[in-house]
Amino acid sequence: MQSAEYKEALLTDLQIYQQVYLHLKEKLATASMDRHASLDWSIRTLELQIAESETKIKWSNRQLQDLRLTDAHGGKTNYD
Repeated sequence: MQSAEYKEALLTDLQIYQQVYLHLKEKLATASMDRHASLDWSIRTLELQIAESETKIKWSNRQLQDLRLTDAHGGKTNYD
């Protein structure tokens, strides 16, 4: 998978997680007590998935930047 495709997949995942998160938050507001705990844990799981996706995107962006800097310096890693 190319870096642009990987980044696009990460962004798509993040967008889906965020949409489902908002949907479940709306459901939680009107949920019966027996559904409340299940929805709450689903929301917590989505919060983790969102944080993980954001971290992957940041990491990917840093790696691409490092590659650009390496290419710009004749193949030598620049740690400045």
